[in-house]
Parts: sequence; C-alpha cells; structure tokens
Amino acid sequence: MFLKMVQAVDPDGISVLRNWDPEVSFGCMERIKDPFLWNDLHWFISKSELITRVHEWNSALLQYCDDKNFTGAKREEVIRVYSASPLARCANPTCGTIETKIKEFHKCSKCNRVAYCSRTCQAHHWKPSHKKLCVSNDSAYPS
Repeated sequence: MFLKMVQAVDPDGISVLRNWDPEVSFGCMERIKDPFLWNDLHWFISKSELITRVHEWNSALLQYCDDKNFTGAKREEVIRVYSASPLARCANPTCGTIETKIKEFHKCSKCNRVAYCSRTCQAHHWKPSHKKLCVSNDSAYPS
C-alpha cells in the first residue's frame, strides 16, 4: 500500500525513496505536532499553509540534528537532503524544472496530485507513466 501511495504522488514512483533514511524522516515527524507526508500535501493545501509546513519541517529537522549531535559535514548533508522547500519539481521525471514561484505549475486536471511546468511535459509523462496511476480527484489512492 505504501509503495502505491508513493507512486500515486511521485512521478517515477521511487524518487522520494532514493537516499531516504526513515530514521531522519520519522525523527522529524516525531517533532511535529501534526505529522504529514510532503508529497501528499503540496498540491492539496493553500500556499500559506504550505509555507507554514515548510517552516515547521525545517525547524524539526534542525532540532533532530541537534538532538543527534550532528555537526560539520554530516549535519550539512542531512540538512541538504531533508530540507523542505515550498517549490515543487515538474512531475515529468525527465524535466527537472523547479518552480520559481510557489504553486505556479499546472496540476493534472484529473487527479490534482502532480503538476507540470508545461503541457509538453505533461504529455510526455502521461502515456508511459502517469496515465496508469492517475485517478479522479475524488477517488482514494489506487490500491
């Protein structure tokens, strides 16, 4: 089920799991009053709520690093890998474009779970990948 949830919101289904250390992620989530999954949230919440969540996550990350006594290169690497940003990456995994303004990309009109920098990127991603995972916005994640 977890992998299907990741695939529903992540363009290639595994990029959020690359270099993912569950201890760091769960360590941050333990320090947040109302835990959440980033990919589940980005396109479903308001811009102001997104900015609040980014700040909350990054504060929890710094607290986690302090609690683990991470210093120097180790601390820098953890912060580099796990820091949150309100700017999203284009859902087409071959693109890599990142928003320059919060929520400027256009969401998939069917599922509202992914967004693209252009119609060209959406078309390139649709047939080989997203079409299989895309479900109506009022449907639950694919099971």
